[in-house]
Amino acid sequence: RRLLTFIDEYIDTEDMLHLFNMARSYQFICMNYGRKDADFQKAEEYYTKVLEQGPKIPPALYGMLDLYRGKGDREKIKKYGNRILELWPEDGRVVEALRIAEQ
Repeated sequence: RRLLTFIDEYIDTEDMLHLFNMARSYQFICMNYGRKDADFQKAEEYYTKVLEQGPKIPPALYGMLDLYRGKGDREKIKKYGNRILELWPEDGRVVEALRIAEQ
C-alpha cells in the first residue's frame, strides 16, 4: 500500500496503461490483503478513468465486474455484466456471474 501511494503521485493520468496497472494493483491489494474500502475505492477510481478514455476496453470492463463481484454489489455486477454481454454476448463466465447475482 505504501508503494502504491508513492507511485500514485507520479503516474501519467493520460496513459491508460498506467491507470489500468494502478487499478489492478489496488484491486489485488483489496482482494488479498484485508478488503479495505480505501483500496476498493482507488481500484474503482482507476478503472473508471480507463473506461472514460476507452469505454470498450475489455480488461477494464472485466476488472470492474470482478471488483464488484468481490464486494458483492449485485447492482454493479448487473451493470457491468450486461455491458460486457452487449459486446461479447457469448461470454459464459459473465452469464454465470449475472445468474448468481440474480439469486
